[in-house]
Amino acid sequence: MGLQLRTQEGTIVDVPATFNAITTYVLVEQERWFEKELDFLLAFLKPEMTAIDIGANLGVYALPLAKRIHRVFAYEPGREARTHLETSRTLNAADNLEIVDKALSDTVREGRLIVSETSEVNRLAPDEGHEPGEPVAVTALDREDETRGWSPDIVKIDAEGEELNIIEGGRAFFTRHSPLVMFEVRIGKEVNLPAIDAFKALGYRIYRSLPAAAVLVPCETNELDATDGLDSYEINLFAAKPDRAAELKARGLLIDEARDWTPDDAAREAGLSLLKTRRFAAPFSNLHDRPIDRAYRDALAGYAAWRTSRDYGALRFAVAVLAELAQAQPSMARLSTLARIAFEAGKRDLAVKSLSIFQAGLKSGGRALDEPFWPASARFDDNEVNPRGWSDWFITQALDQAERLGWFSSCWGTSGVNLEWLAGHPWIGTEMLRRHVLTALCTRGSTAIPERLCRSAPDHLNASLWLSGRVAAMARRG
Repeated sequence: MGLQLRTQEGTIVDVPATFNAITTYVLVEQERWFEKELDFLLAFLKPEMTAIDIGANLGVYALPLAKRIHRVFAYEPGREARTHLETSRTLNAADNLEIVDKALSDTVREGRLIVSETSEVNRLAPDEGHEPGEPVAVTALDREDETRGWSPDIVKIDAEGEELNIIEGGRAFFTRHSPLVMFEVRIGKEVNLPAIDAFKALGYRIYRSLPAAAVLVPCETNELDATDGLDSYEINLFAAKPDRAAELKARGLLIDEARDWTPDDAAREAGLSLLKTRRFAAPFSNLHDRPIDRAYRDALAGYAAWRTSRDYGALRFAVAVLAELAQAQPSMARLSTLARIAFEAGKRDLAVKSLSIFQAGLKSGGRALDEPFWPASARFDDNEVNPRGWSDWFITQALDQAERLGWFSSCWGTSGVNLEWLAGHPWIGTEMLRRHVLTALCTRGSTAIPERLCRSAPDHLNASLWLSGRVAAMARRG
């Protein structure tokens, strides 16, 4: 029997009633899928659009898309995952969601799906392989296009290493149409450079989404290089032809280049002025009146220009300047600010590194603040901070972000932050409280369920699940 979970995107997702299933764990913990690309797609959607979801699995993309657009074709060859998706279609009255029981590759044939304990990593067996699995029908995008007469706006490809074959089997499709394509770019720890090259050969340019703004930015040459590579947290990329990119740019959803940017006196003043408008900054007003290192002030100016006018060149400038400053003089204020700006620029590796240095500084007794700063996460911008309790708040905001950024979910690991200490502070959101309790349940087998998790709230939609004891029961079973 499945477990039915409500998500922050307004859907109900039927999932396996076990924490061995990645989607189940993540949706209980976060009430949404962990990938940042979903936020961008939801901003991109228009009601008349058509989407193709290849590797739909339990529907964390297909269901919210179907709620908002004309038609979604979801390809899911796995029997168990497809059964849950069909149940979710009924629960959401998503009659515009067509579920297709086929895998996609380069040719039409019979194949086998290698079935894992968690369906997110099911994969199509290679032709010469002998792994056990369930038989599946395999088709190709070109064949499907011939029979369905598509006019697609979005294609999502998440096929556990089959991406290049899917592109090869859809060369006519990708030539004839001009959809925005989101594709998984990681095969294990490796970047799928052949898939990137295949899209570029078909006239598509490669982009990545930013995590705190609904916008695509071009992947730089070094990011698509086998030596330097992408940020290790980058799982998906986007591909778009010039016409689709122009449409996105006109809607403010794509930046096609990063112009060089340098601050002037007005920009420097704006950088501090923006900080002062945030509620958290009140107890730290004395920091704004002190002399500030010019390079640090320049970095603050660049970030403010990004926040107020979406100048991507200014954001890149701010990251570069602040990364150099923090390496030379890693003060707690600079490390918090760098974590914030690097994360928003999609440089999550750098944000995690800066927070790791922040944690090391705490252990050695470093808590002094002598410069203005941004909280490591925007979630803390509007906190009302007690002037007498600012130290706890300052530490909490950084450790909260360290825990969130270190892993996509606590089902894969934790940052080493003391979650029990963290969860005891009033500034912590319900998601972090869920993360703490789930981690305790899965490691110790039992823990008290806080009363806060038994009450429904806008950021806590599945309170009845916690109240019923099912979360604890699933954690005990594994």
